[in-house]
Amino acid sequence: MDDLEIYRDTLIYLFLLMVVFLATVVPALLAMRRMRARGRRMRTAGGRMGYEPWSGKESFLMVELERLGVIESSGAGAVFHPLHRQEARRRAWLFDLLAGQSGWRRYVLRDRAAGSTRTVALVQSEILDSPYLMVEPENPPSKALGRLADRIEHMHGLESVELPIGARAVPGIRIRTRSGHEAEALRVVMESGMLDVLRREKDLAIRAHGQIMAVVRPLSPTDTREVGALLNTAETLVSGLEAAAPRKESSGSEDRSP
Repeated sequence: MDDLEIYRDTLIYLFLLMVVFLATVVPALLAMRRMRARGRRMRTAGGRMGYEPWSGKESFLMVELERLGVIESSGAGAVFHPLHRQEARRRAWLFDLLAGQSGWRRYVLRDRAAGSTRTVALVQSEILDSPYLMVEPENPPSKALGRLADRIEHMHGLESVELPIGARAVPGIRIRTRSGHEAEALRVVMESGMLDVLRREKDLAIRAHGQIMAVVRPLSPTDTREVGALLNTAETLVSGLEAAAPRKESSGSEDRSP
């Protein structure tokens, strides 16, 4: 009888030990496995999409945005808007790189918090060597984003480009260029058909500063498909601008040809 009791107690202890193991150790192992798989996916995505290391031009552009107060940190993977420092624990701005075509690199800062998606997209042209910045000013309380365009224009010394008489302007569009380049910027704008494209694409926002011109328009996509369509439209638009703008590279190659 004593042996049976000992055997029964041993089975009970083993059963309880198995229950504790299944209730504690197994979930921990599964969670660790998920974390490792997530880390591998993030590292793979980072290596494939170029989170690190930053190239010189992209790093310079991110430093400018950080200095202007648009983002708090230009580190890889996650940045926080200064207006949401107190909510940083639950409101992360994830930096997604969307692979572009024909030398395009397109970046989207997306707020994954509950509610509507807010987007800040950076589009860089390697042909004109000018960064194209797409900004959603957001709601009136976010004054930092609302004043971003003016601060960038002032920093780069951009001047207004006046449209000729008879040209129909697009509401919400501001065209700026470097001092002394007004005539060339106006020619590029008119020959590329940019105003017609902007007039058709109500959600299009493109900000180009550098050698030729600068344009600002509010942007408010709330769906990833809208962001993709927006970037495709921006790529089409800027391709027209690049076709209308003179290229130093092509002119140099023509001079060297016999």
